[in-house]
Amino acid sequence: MDVQHMEMQDIIEFALEREVMSRRLYERLASRTKQDDARMMFLELVSFEAEHVRIFTQALQGEIDGLGFNVPSYLEAVEGRPFNMPGLMTEKVLKSGTMREILPVAKKFEKTMSEFYAAVSEQSKEKPIKEAALRLSREETTHIEYVERVEEVLRLSVDTDDGEFHAQ
Repeated sequence: MDVQHMEMQDIIEFALEREVMSRRLYERLASRTKQDDARMMFLELVSFEAEHVRIFTQALQGEIDGLGFNVPSYLEAVEGRPFNMPGLMTEKVLKSGTMREILPVAKKFEKTMSEFYAAVSEQSKEKPIKEAALRLSREETTHIEYVERVEEVLRLSVDTDDGEFHAQ
């Protein structure tokens, strides 16, 4: 991700779209599991991702205002799109993939977002943006740890291939 060559509007759209898709991913995963501990962890991730939208837009409010960027309209448009994590996972994969296939992709996505926010922090000259992006980078890293804990809690059986969680 070459943040240095991105326009501010592209940075805003990139972050918001991916936070929405990430939230939708964890909502879907929470609805797929019958394991209470895993569901609670997924729901916490849902909450974290929603909070990221607030943190990011608050830190970039000056830029958002300067661009005349309508955050609520953009978020509504993203909500109406099919699920997609570009280059990683589509709606089809989310719908038909097993947890064994999806959870590693979720970790990869979180790593990508951590790197994105770290790059935004490095490139920004504005202290509020720099600090918020660094915070988000760190939080995305903790999301990887959350997903790893979910994997531990679920302990999928070898014969599971139906996409449902089965504790051993």
